[in-house]
Amino acid sequence: KEVNVMISHCFGENAEEFLEAVLRATQAGDIVYICALANYQAEDQAGPSIADQLGQRPNESPFWRVLAHIARQGREAGLAWRWRPLLLRAPGAVALCIFAAVCLSACGNRAVTTEGPVILLAWGIIWVAAAGACLSVRFVNQHVYRGRMVVIPNYTVDIYSRLWCVYEIFVASMLGVGVEVAPTLATAGRVSSESARCGGEEDERRIRGEVEACAEGYESIDRAVQCTLAGVRWHFAGVWAKYMILQALPSFLLLAEIDADYLDVVGPMCLGYAGTIALAYHVAKLGQGTVAGSAAAAGTYCCIAITMCLLREVAQLAGRLYSDQIDSDAFQWLTCLQLCLYELSALAVTPLTAICRPCPRRFDSRWRWRVLVLASSMVFACALATNAFGFPWPFPRIPLCLGETWIRMVPLYMIWTVGAEFGVRVNSQMRTKPVVMAMSSLATAVWCVTTIE
Repeated sequence: KEVNVMISHCFGENAEEFLEAVLRATQAGDIVYICALANYQAEDQAGPSIADQLGQRPNESPFWRVLAHIARQGREAGLAWRWRPLLLRAPGAVALCIFAAVCLSACGNRAVTTEGPVILLAWGIIWVAAAGACLSVRFVNQHVYRGRMVVIPNYTVDIYSRLWCVYEIFVASMLGVGVEVAPTLATAGRVSSESARCGGEEDERRIRGEVEACAEGYESIDRAVQCTLAGVRWHFAGVWAKYMILQALPSFLLLAEIDADYLDVVGPMCLGYAGTIALAYHVAKLGQGTVAGSAAAAGTYCCIAITMCLLREVAQLAGRLYSDQIDSDAFQWLTCLQLCLYELSALAVTPLTAICRPCPRRFDSRWRWRVLVLASSMVFACALATNAFGFPWPFPRIPLCLGETWIRMVPLYMIWTVGAEFGVRVNSQMRTKPVVMAMSSLATAVWCVTTIE
């Protein structure tokens, strides 16, 4: 097998975080080149020295040869290799557009939200689109050449303060190799490439000579770095858009059921949802991708989750008690407040669901899906019991209950999934005490039960 992924990193990072980032950024079947593992580093005279491996000129280095090989294989693979990033994102974007179209059509057609067969048809269209997107992505991954360079930022040092890393992206841009940034909350590119340094004076002299011989030199490298990092910002924008589509549009349907004139609260609701995902991002980033998992932290999460649930119940009770005394605008604002409280409570419940397991380490384990399935089942069962009264059995508004479960569980799913994608971890090096596990499990169960009207 031949290498198809070049890993660009510097030696100042944490080894465990680095390897986890590599695993998140690659797929089964990728053959990766990591200089720390592929090059002989011992300098013990038993093998080639680092200078011998780097060669007399920069283009004799293994970095250049690996990138040149990827570029050659990509050209032989055809045009699909160049468009691979777009081919991977397009199916998901189309599926989200179909979901948005169904939700928007439902806002103007009450049959979509009140008649069971129509609801089932709408959900059927959505699931078919989602399945088609997954199959399309799988087809692209299996049949389109996956050659690329992956940049691994770290929390210790800016990767582009190291001259070899600067040189790697310089060569990749010259050869036309696609560059991706590994999913991580670490930052990079805050320094100019001209100020980057190298451990060996001779290596630094050779690299600078080749870069400065280029017409635009360091300016072209800085542009390449910023273009690569712009992809990270676009990715976060895509996550925000996905969250807004999956969560806000179904919530608009709930408001449309209350009153046709619901557009006044659309803006504040969107701000509430956007604020939730922004808060989750900044909390994780301040902790450098780590969330506290101690007993005190679990207690804090429990208090926040239960407080949000109680506030939501108070808002719901106020709406019921004073329904004949408040106008439709005030009722809409109360509903908007309840929906935003769902988001904040989900933000606190997410780390609790990870702490529920005996050895919490990461969000990206099978435990995540077990918790999501269990929580969704509890929410659906509560919704089913609440809506069953007054309707003929065995069809007590099951599609409506599915919709309610969707609205309640999307915040937990999105926050946890994005956290797993970017390597957010629970900072717990020892087994969680049974008391902490029981407290976390109880708070999660209370959250599931109290999310139903």
